[in-house]
Amino acid sequence: MKDCCKGDGVQCSDHNITSHVTMLDLHDQYLRATGFSGPIPHQFSNLSNLRYLDLSYNFMLNSENLEWLSHLSLLNHLDLSEIDLSKATGWVQSILPAFLILTSSYNKLKGSIPDAFGEMVSLTNLILGDNQLEGGLRKSFANLNHLQSLVLDGNNLTEELHELLQKLSGARKSLQILGLSANRLKGTQLQSFNASAYAGNAELCGLPLPKKCLGEETTLKDKSIQEDEDRTSSGLFGLEIAMEAPRKEFTVGDAELLLLLLTRTSMNFLKELIDSLVSLQSNRVQGGDFILSFELPTL
Repeated sequence: MKDCCKGDGVQCSDHNITSHVTMLDLHDQYLRATGFSGPIPHQFSNLSNLRYLDLSYNFMLNSENLEWLSHLSLLNHLDLSEIDLSKATGWVQSILPAFLILTSSYNKLKGSIPDAFGEMVSLTNLILGDNQLEGGLRKSFANLNHLQSLVLDGNNLTEELHELLQKLSGARKSLQILGLSANRLKGTQLQSFNASAYAGNAELCGLPLPKKCLGEETTLKDKSIQEDEDRTSSGLFGLEIAMEAPRKEFTVGDAELLLLLLTRTSMNFLKELIDSLVSLQSNRVQGGDFILSFELPTL
C-alpha cells in the first residue's frame, strides 16, 4: 500500500502501521494516458477511507450504476465532469448527505433536477453546468443552508426566476456564486448578482442585464421629462427670478455682484441667467433698472 501512496494523484493517511488512501486525483491525463475506457470500476467502493475523488475529463468513461458511491461514507468531494452519465439512474441517491462539493458538468444528464440534492444538507458547492436538465429547482433546495456556489449554466431550465431564488432562501447568507446563464428562465431578475449570472436567458430583462423590461423605457423617459419640469419650476440652478417679494435686490449694472457670480458659478449658469434676463418682461423702477429676486445656488 505504501508504494501505491507514492503515485501521482494519490494521497494517503499517515499511520505508523498502515496507510489508507484518502485522496485520488485521476482527472484528465492520468486515465486517458493509459487508454482506460468503459464503465467506472465499482472497486472504488473498497477505498472506505476515501475523502476526495476526481475522475473528471476522462470522457472515455461512463457509468450506468453509481451505487458504489454509497459505500464511501467519508467521501465529501466528488468530480465526475465530462463522464457519460446519460444512462445512470438513481445515482444522486447513492451520494451520502455528508457531501460538501459535487461537480457533475458535461455528463449528458437529462430530466428534472433530482430532489435528493436537498438532502445533502452539508453541501457547499454544487456544479451541474452544461447538461440537459429541465424545469427548475426542487423545494428541497431550501434545506441547503451552507451552499456557497450553485452553477447551473447551460441547461434547459424554464422556471420563473423569482421562484427559483425563493427556493434558495436557506442559502441567502452563504451563497456567493450563482450561475444561471444560457438557460430559458423567465421574469425579472433581482440585482443580487452581476449580469454574467443571468446572461443568455432571452426572456429575462431588467438590471443588471442591458435588456430593458416592457414599459421600462417609457418610465425612464417620463422620469426624464419630470426632472426637466422640476428643474424649470425650481429655477435655474437654484436661482429664482421673480418680480414680487424680493429677497435681495440688485441692478443689472451692479459690477461687484456680477463679478461674484463670475468667480463662483459656472458658465452654463451665467448663460442661462443672461438668457432669462433678456426674456424677462420689463418692469422699470426708479433709475430704469430691473429688480430681481433670487436664491444663489449652493456652492
